Amino acid sequence: SSNQLLNICKYLQKEYSHNQIFVVKNVDELKDQDSIMYEWFKELNISSLVSFPLLMNHKIIGLFGFTNASNEGLNISYDILEIIASFNTSLLKKRNLIRELKHLSHTDVATGARNRSAMYDYFKTLTNKKDIGVVVCDITGLKNTNDSQGHSAGDELIKNTYYCLKEEFADESIFRIGGDEFVIICDGINEEVFNKKINDLRKTFNDKK
Repeated sequence: SSNQLLNICKYLQKEYSHNQIFVVKNVDELKDQDSIMYEWFKELNISSLVSFPLLMNHKIIGLFGFTNASNEGLNISYDILEIIASFNTSLLKKRNLIRELKHLSHTDVATGARNRSAMYDYFKTLTNKKDIGVVVCDITGLKNTNDSQGHSAGDELIKNTYYCLKEEFADESIFRIGGDEFVIICDGINEEVFNKKINDLRKTFNDKK
């Protein structure tokens, strides 16, 4: 059952803290050593097992291996599994790096909002081009704030504006496209709901003054 498989995975995770490989050449060896583990293996019809962990930053993120192989198969599988583990880990690191780079390329560092590049990509995904609401928001007084109170105060004003926008609109629909400009794009929204969000947004800004 899936529960027994999960139990085995949890058991193996503990074993990997001591070893890089877990081998059971014959499940009957477990009968006296670990009767519970033995029953799990028998229920899943596992007669033998060799397994390796997948490690990422010294943490186990998965495991893989062979079951029910012959003794000869078990003996030649060790090196193969070690190579596969190293290869898969490299692929996962590459995938994570690509995801991180894509996220950074679509994110405004100062606020965490999506940027102009992300907005252009978002245009390509719009599914209902008949019902689209667009809000263009300029931050009034940003230059005066920078001049009179410093750029750190101006940065806080930009961030607070973004936080106000997030109270009414989903993160993925908010884009910072310039120093003091935000654009919000709502796909598939009806006019009544859209207008209510605009009114609520005005109230939010007024309350924050």
